[in-house]
Amino acid sequence: MTSSTAARFTRAAVAAASIVLSGGAQAGAQVDPNIFVNVGSSQDKAADQKFGKEYHEGLRDLLENRMFNGLKKAYPCIHYLDQSAVRQMIGVERMRELLGGQGESRLPAIATAVGASHLGNVSVTVMGGTVMISGSMMDSASARAIGRAQATAPAGDSNAIEAAMNTFVAQLVASAGGDGPKCSRWQGEIGATAGQHDKGKNPNGDPFTVDIDLSISCQVGQGNDACTLSYSNALVGKDASTKTTANGQPRCNVGMGIYQGVAKIRLGPCQIQGVTSIAVAGQSATDKPDLSLGGWEVEIPVAANARSVSGAKQVDKATNLKWNLTWK
Repeated sequence: MTSSTAARFTRAAVAAASIVLSGGAQAGAQVDPNIFVNVGSSQDKAADQKFGKEYHEGLRDLLENRMFNGLKKAYPCIHYLDQSAVRQMIGVERMRELLGGQGESRLPAIATAVGASHLGNVSVTVMGGTVMISGSMMDSASARAIGRAQATAPAGDSNAIEAAMNTFVAQLVASAGGDGPKCSRWQGEIGATAGQHDKGKNPNGDPFTVDIDLSISCQVGQGNDACTLSYSNALVGKDASTKTTANGQPRCNVGMGIYQGVAKIRLGPCQIQGVTSIAVAGQSATDKPDLSLGGWEVEIPVAANARSVSGAKQVDKATNLKWNLTWK
């Protein structure tokens, strides 16, 4: 086979692979729960003298930051509302009215006013040389505490205080357990199969065959999302052949959402390393290319409150996409 024929052969292999390469897209979102978090702070006169009267305010801001980061990590879908956000939602005067003269005992009323499913009430207190962090999480509907935590650290030791705050938030989330905010999501499987099996002749009249098979299956929405992929692309001619394969767990862009009565299901692109073997005129070579496979999206009409979506659709000449998902 001449060098020009080999080049055409390689280009044909690339063209054949294009049946599984395309662009991705994004899907819409669902309504997620809110949590109203009240963070307070105080310190005694001994702390005033040793660290300054505003020391506890800096610790309060630090705890606010740790609460936000920790709760968003534990409950990725949740909308975090602090005092500032609540004031904007219900107004300063309305907030004063809700608080009245009873202080923290009226916090559940504020949570209810902003539609928060959960309330977090935490504080950092400096007493002499000790920083004490304590608090609870409440279910707004039942008005009962579902989790509590506390931690201490030496005052003035920034690293120890940050570590104690991280521990406190982790313990608070753990103590809430299954009663904590629930991030509903689409759960189930999205998968695709693609195949192309053709015969033809190159410009010299020599026969060749193309055989491409791709299978992707993704489990989504269960916290340990993972996909499996199997791919084979073989082009065989008279004096040359090339074959690319890939098997394993790829990194896939996959998901589903409903927006304005339309469900969007997407799968891919999926990134995985493959193995390519090329043989031309008695010479052979191998390579390990990074592959980008898939990238399909379908849109189907559904009810805005749909909680179960399943089906299948042929998205191009060679590919079928299927899905079976439930909102949990």
